[in-house]
This record gives sequence, structure tokens and C-alpha cells, in this order.
Amino acid sequence: MNNCSGCGDSRRIPKGFGMLHLKFPTFHTKAKALSLLNSANVELAEKNDLIAIEVQEEGLLSIVDLLDRPFTKIEANGIQAYFEEQDRVSVFADVFEVRSLSTFIGLIQSQWLSELIESKSYTTYFQPIVHSMNPDDVLGYECLFRGLRGESLIPPSDIFETAKSAEIMPKVDLAARQSAIECAVRSQIGGKLFINFAPTAIYDPVNCLATTIALLEKNQIQPERVCFEIVETEKIADVADLVTLCNFYRARGFNIVLDDLGAGYSSLTLITQLKPDYVKIDMELIRDVDTDSFKASYTKALIDAAKRVGVQVICEGVETNGEYQWLRAHGADYVQGFYFGRPSATGR
Repeated sequence: MNNCSGCGDSRRIPKGFGMLHLKFPTFHTKAKALSLLNSANVELAEKNDLIAIEVQEEGLLSIVDLLDRPFTKIEANGIQAYFEEQDRVSVFADVFEVRSLSTFIGLIQSQWLSELIESKSYTTYFQPIVHSMNPDDVLGYECLFRGLRGESLIPPSDIFETAKSAEIMPKVDLAARQSAIECAVRSQIGGKLFINFAPTAIYDPVNCLATTIALLEKNQIQPERVCFEIVETEKIADVADLVTLCNFYRARGFNIVLDDLGAGYSSLTLITQLKPDYVKIDMELIRDVDTDSFKASYTKALIDAAKRVGVQVICEGVETNGEYQWLRAHGADYVQGFYFGRPSATGR
């Protein structure tokens, strides 16, 4: 895999012949592995807490699939794995190729995704975000990354879950950004571009942002048109780092959007800390908001809280006229969902 221009270390996927070395923290986990590997007639050698497995031809994936069965997540995280390629000269940096078995399994099983990214077999769909008082007035479009497999689309859930398990989110995040900008230009998408990003995928904001800015300048898109949607806020370990990252982006002219408001316990706190330009209320709250009194009460409280600190509110996942009319009457600034337009390659 190629380096992703500063957006984190790019995980090299082992291929070909070689030896898979496994180091076990307990006798119990080693015994489980031995039992499974021996029953599958896998050629191996063992010593103390180590097992070495000889890999022939394209056998690494099948071995990994076999090892994916017996262990709990905690057990797999405690087992160390390293693949020694037969025709590759080891270097000092290979010490960083030692990783947990769970990460190693995810990396090998993600080969299809690495090949998809390298071959640029992906595209971006666009879904409109409209003014609640006048749905014909489009604020902008959410950019939705999609993989391509022939004539079929690969769901984003498959892409991002695989990327997370293999720890290659930085590479996928960069591809999604580039695709959003290039497809928007090609399809002549107007208005603001709402681009999702997971802060945990950003290792070096200076270089990551430099790549984005260069692509925007090349296509004559002003930073003010770009809104970065912060996703998976519940996985942020250090909010102070997230605040710094958002301030870094905002100082360069980008808008900040806090996504899925209401889905996490810390959402309201994050509004005051991040001071986003927009918040998006989670679609699970919007579903049946016009008939569910609990959802109505909670959603109204979120809208009021955001507006009190000057943050504009986008409600996503609107599918019925009843939901739309309720949101319009209770202060939502913008709305998004199938009721106004499904994601498409052209945004129309």
C-alpha cells in the first residue's frame, strides 16, 4: 500500500510465501490455536509460547480465516503476529509490523479494500441538505463514499468497518475526501460540500489538510464551501485534541459540523467545547418524531440548546411529510433525507 501523504502510517499487506509467527500470552490460547491448526493439517513448528506456520502460495488468507474463529476479541488482542516474507530482506522497520492477531487478521482480510483504493474503484454520491422553510433552496450536499464492484455499489458500512479492523482508516479517509471533491467538480455540484471525517483517522492534520487544500485549489473550490462532519465522537479519547484539530481546520476557512447529535451521551457538552457551525441531529431521533412524544421532547430540547449558542441545526433522515412539518414548526434550520432526495451521483 502506498503512503497516504501524512494521514497516518499505511499498513503494508503481507503477500506470498513465508512464515507466520504467533506469540501467545497463555498456554490456553496457544492450545486452542494448536488444536485448530492440527485438525486442519496445517504445517507448523512450536517452541515455548511460539508457533511458526509455513505459508504456501495464497494460503495466508485461509490460515487467517481459520484463526479468526476460536478466539475472543480480548484473546486475539493479546496474541502477537508477524509475517516473515520468504523473498523479502528484513529491515529494522519490520519491528513495527508486529501487531495483535486481531489487527493482523483484519489487515489480511482487508486486501480487497486496499486493492479497491489503489485502483480507485470508488465514487461519491450526493444527498441534498435543504432549508426547512423552503426545500427548493439547497444549502449543500452530503458527500457519501461508495465502493464499486462491477455495476454494484459496496455499502459504506462494509468499507469503513473493514478499514477500522485493519487500521487503514487514514488511507480510506483520504480517498473519500479526494473522491468527494473530484466527483463534485465532475458533476457540477453547487453549494456546500459536507464531507465526513473520523478524527481518529487523522494522525498528521498539517499534511492531511495540505493534500485537501491542494486539491481544492486545483479545482478552484473555496474552503468556505467545505464542511467537515465529525463522526464517531464517542470514540474520541481526548476532547482537547479534537478541539485543537477543529480549530486548526476552522482557522483555514473550513466549516465544522458535529454529526449524530443525540446519539452520544456527551453530545451537548461537545457543542460548547467544539463550537461547530452546524449540528446534525441523529436520524434515529427524527424517525417518527411527529408521533413519538419522547423523541419530540428530546429533539426539541436539542434544537433549543443548539440555537441558544448560535449553532445552526440540520435534521437528517427525514422520510415523511409529518416528520418534516414537525421539524419545520419546531425550529430546525435545515433538513435532509429521502423525503427531499435520495443520494445520487449527480445530487439531483
